Amino acid sequence: MPTKSAAKKPAPVKAKVIKPVQKNSVEKKPESVKGEGLRVLKEVLHLGPAQKKPASDKVEHLVRGYLAKLKEVDVTFEKGAAVIEKYREKYPELSNHVQQIIPEERRIKITQNLGKDANLRLHLFVIRLLDNDVQYEVTTPGGEEPKIVRSSEWLSLLHDRLARIIANILYARETPKIET
Repeated sequence: MPTKSAAKKPAPVKAKVIKPVQKNSVEKKPESVKGEGLRVLKEVLHLGPAQKKPASDKVEHLVRGYLAKLKEVDVTFEKGAAVIEKYREKYPELSNHVQQIIPEERRIKITQNLGKDANLRLHLFVIRLLDNDVQYEVTTPGGEEPKIVRSSEWLSLLHDRLARIIANILYARETPKIET
Protein backbone atom coordinates (compact mmCIF):
# COMPACT_ATOMS: atom_id res chain seq x y z
CA MET A 1 0.00 0.00 0.00
CA PRO A 2 0.93 3.22 -0.80
CA THR A 3 2.16 5.09 2.08
CA LYS A 4 1.55 8.65 2.54
CA SER A 5 4.61 10.63 2.47
CA ALA A 6 5.05 12.90 5.28
CA ALA A 7 4.28 16.43 4.34
CA LYS A 8 7.32 18.51 4.39
CA LYS A 9 7.22 21.36 6.72
CA PRO A 10 8.20 24.47 5.06
CA ALA A 11 11.44 25.80 6.42
CA PRO A 12 10.91 28.92 8.40
CA VAL A 13 11.84 31.90 6.24
CA LYS A 14 13.93 34.43 7.92
CA ALA A 15 12.52 37.85 7.49
CA LYS A 16 15.04 40.23 6.07
CA VAL A 17 15.35 43.46 7.89
CA ILE A 18 16.00 46.22 5.44
CA LYS A 19 17.85 49.13 6.89
CA PRO A 20 17.39 52.41 5.15
CA VAL A 21 20.59 53.55 3.44
CA GLN A 22 21.73 56.87 4.77
CA LYS A 23 23.08 59.21 2.15
CA ASN A 24 25.79 61.64 2.96
CA SER A 25 23.56 64.55 3.25
CA VAL A 26 25.04 67.96 2.71
CA GLU A 27 23.04 70.79 3.99
CA LYS A 28 22.00 72.90 1.11
CA LYS A 29 21.89 76.61 1.49
CA PRO A 30 18.58 78.10 0.76
CA GLU A 31 18.52 79.41 -2.73
CA SER A 32 18.75 83.14 -2.83
CA VAL A 33 16.35 85.22 -4.67
CA LYS A 34 17.61 86.33 -8.07
CA GLY A 35 17.26 89.98 -7.21
CA GLU A 36 19.23 89.69 -3.96
CA GLY A 37 22.64 89.85 -5.65
CA LEU A 38 21.61 92.82 -7.72
CA ARG A 39 20.37 94.62 -4.61
CA VAL A 40 23.68 94.06 -2.79
CA LEU A 41 25.63 95.27 -5.80
CA LYS A 42 23.57 98.43 -5.96
CA GLU A 43 24.15 99.06 -2.26
CA VAL A 44 27.90 98.69 -2.68
CA LEU A 45 27.99 100.99 -5.67
CA HIS A 46 25.95 103.66 -3.95
CA LEU A 47 27.99 103.97 -0.77
CA GLY A 48 27.86 107.41 0.71
CA PRO A 49 31.04 109.43 1.29
CA ALA A 50 30.89 108.68 5.00
CA GLN A 51 31.09 104.94 4.35
CA LYS A 52 34.25 105.04 2.21
CA LYS A 53 37.74 104.81 3.71
CA PRO A 54 39.18 108.19 4.51
CA ALA A 55 41.80 109.39 2.04
CA SER A 56 44.31 110.03 4.81
CA ASP A 57 44.76 106.26 5.36
CA LYS A 58 45.87 105.84 1.76
CA VAL A 59 48.22 108.81 1.99
CA GLU A 60 49.71 107.52 5.22
CA HIS A 61 50.24 104.11 3.62
CA LEU A 62 52.09 105.74 0.71
CA VAL A 63 54.15 107.85 3.10
CA ARG A 64 55.27 104.70 4.95
CA GLY A 65 56.29 103.12 1.64
CA TYR A 66 58.33 106.13 0.52
CA LEU A 67 59.91 106.46 3.95
CA ALA A 68 60.99 102.81 3.82
CA LYS A 69 62.66 103.46 0.44
CA LEU A 70 64.57 106.42 1.85
CA LYS A 71 65.71 104.44 4.87
CA GLU A 72 66.89 101.63 2.58
CA VAL A 73 69.06 104.18 0.73
CA ASP A 74 70.74 105.27 3.96
CA VAL A 75 71.24 101.71 5.18
CA THR A 76 72.74 100.59 1.85
CA PHE A 77 75.18 103.52 1.74
CA GLU A 78 76.14 103.04 5.39
CA LYS A 79 76.85 99.34 4.77
CA GLY A 80 79.09 100.21 1.82
CA ALA A 81 81.00 102.89 3.75
CA ALA A 82 81.36 100.59 6.78
CA VAL A 83 82.90 97.82 4.67
CA ILE A 84 85.42 100.26 3.24
CA GLU A 85 86.36 101.54 6.71
CA LYS A 86 86.70 97.99 8.05
CA TYR A 87 89.17 97.01 5.35
CA ARG A 88 91.02 100.34 5.46
CA GLU A 89 92.04 99.46 9.00
CA LYS A 90 93.14 95.97 7.98
CA TYR A 91 94.85 97.04 4.74
CA PRO A 92 96.16 100.62 5.02
CA GLU A 93 97.13 100.60 1.33
CA LEU A 94 93.41 100.61 0.52
CA SER A 95 93.28 104.28 1.51
CA ASN A 96 95.33 105.06 -1.59
CA HIS A 97 92.61 103.54 -3.77
CA VAL A 98 89.55 105.04 -2.06
CA GLN A 99 89.54 108.62 -3.29
CA GLN A 100 86.27 109.88 -1.80
CA ILE A 101 83.41 108.87 0.43
CA ILE A 102 80.82 111.65 0.46
CA PRO A 103 77.83 110.71 2.65
CA GLU A 104 75.85 113.88 1.81
CA GLU A 105 75.94 112.99 -1.89
CA ARG A 106 75.94 109.23 -1.27
CA ARG A 107 78.98 108.84 -3.48
CA ILE A 108 82.05 106.61 -3.27
CA LYS A 109 85.01 107.04 -5.65
CA ILE A 110 87.48 104.18 -5.96
CA THR A 111 90.43 103.95 -8.31
CA GLN A 112 91.91 100.65 -9.35
CA ASN A 113 95.36 101.95 -10.26
CA LEU A 114 97.64 104.40 -8.58
CA GLY A 115 99.78 107.03 -10.19
CA LYS A 116 99.23 108.96 -13.40
CA ASP A 117 96.43 106.78 -14.77
CA ALA A 118 94.40 106.71 -11.53
CA ASN A 119 91.48 108.58 -13.10
CA LEU A 120 91.44 106.25 -16.10
CA ARG A 121 90.45 103.29 -13.92
CA LEU A 122 87.89 105.09 -11.75
CA HIS A 123 84.88 103.29 -10.27
CA LEU A 124 82.06 105.50 -9.08
CA PHE A 125 79.29 104.24 -6.79
CA VAL A 126 76.43 106.72 -6.38
CA ILE A 127 72.92 106.57 -4.95
CA ARG A 128 70.67 109.30 -6.34
CA LEU A 129 67.37 110.42 -4.86
CA LEU A 130 65.10 111.60 -7.62
CA ASP A 131 61.61 113.09 -7.33
CA ASN A 132 59.77 109.80 -7.28
CA ASP A 133 62.51 107.18 -7.46
CA VAL A 134 65.87 106.06 -6.16
CA GLN A 135 68.69 105.19 -8.54
CA TYR A 136 71.67 103.07 -7.58
CA GLU A 137 74.38 103.86 -10.14
CA VAL A 138 77.71 102.23 -10.83
CA THR A 139 80.13 103.76 -13.31
CA THR A 140 83.00 101.55 -14.40
CA PRO A 141 86.11 102.42 -16.40
CA GLY A 142 85.37 102.63 -20.08
CA GLY A 143 81.66 103.10 -19.44
CA GLU A 144 80.57 106.67 -19.86
CA GLU A 145 76.97 106.04 -18.83
CA PRO A 146 76.33 104.81 -15.31
CA LYS A 147 74.72 101.41 -14.96
CA ILE A 148 71.44 101.50 -13.00
CA VAL A 149 71.21 98.54 -10.60
CA ARG A 150 69.20 97.37 -7.57
CA SER A 151 70.42 98.18 -4.06
CA SER A 152 71.68 94.65 -3.42
CA GLU A 153 73.59 94.62 -6.71
CA TRP A 154 75.09 98.05 -5.94
CA LEU A 155 76.46 96.73 -2.66
CA SER A 156 77.63 93.50 -4.29
CA LEU A 157 79.54 95.38 -7.01
CA LEU A 158 81.19 97.56 -4.35
CA HIS A 159 82.26 94.45 -2.41
CA ASP A 160 83.60 92.88 -5.60
CA ARG A 161 85.66 95.98 -6.44
CA LEU A 162 87.12 96.11 -2.91
CA ALA A 163 87.97 92.40 -3.01
CA ARG A 164 89.84 92.81 -6.29
CA ILE A 165 91.83 95.76 -4.97
CA ILE A 166 92.66 93.95 -1.72
CA ALA A 167 93.79 90.89 -3.69
CA ASN A 168 96.15 93.15 -5.67
CA ILE A 169 97.42 94.67 -2.41
CA LEU A 170 98.13 91.21 -0.95
CA TYR A 171 99.78 90.08 -4.15
CA ALA A 172 102.02 93.16 -4.14
CA ARG A 173 103.00 92.44 -0.52
CA GLU A 174 103.96 88.85 -1.31
CA THR A 175 105.73 89.47 -4.56
CA PRO A 176 109.31 90.65 -4.17
CA LYS A 177 109.97 93.90 -5.90
CA ILE A 178 112.38 93.64 -8.80
CA GLU A 179 115.22 96.10 -8.48
CA THR A 180 116.79 97.50 -11.61
